[in-house]
Amino acid sequence: MGTWLLALATFAAGLRGAWYWYRSSQVVAVPSWSEHGQAEPADPLQSQMGWLAALIKAASDAAYLNRWAAIWTAGAVAMGAAATLASLL
Repeated sequence: MGTWLLALATFAAGLRGAWYWYRSSQVVAVPSWSEHGQAEPADPLQSQMGWLAALIKAASDAAYLNRWAAIWTAGAVAMGAAATLASLL
């Protein structure tokens, strides 16, 4: 009985990690003027700064999601190993 519970927990944790990695792959860079419905600045420097800020925010958001994906995947691996050991005993 305990082996089945560990296997189900492994499956659930693996799916959760996969969901976080999927969400991480969907992060896009959106400049602030686009978020507020404004036109792109005519000044090239302001435009570049807006895109740079958007890329930094997107990278930060993706890193946050990747962190949780790795944690959930590590938990799934640990539970999978525990399920394997439990099935041997």
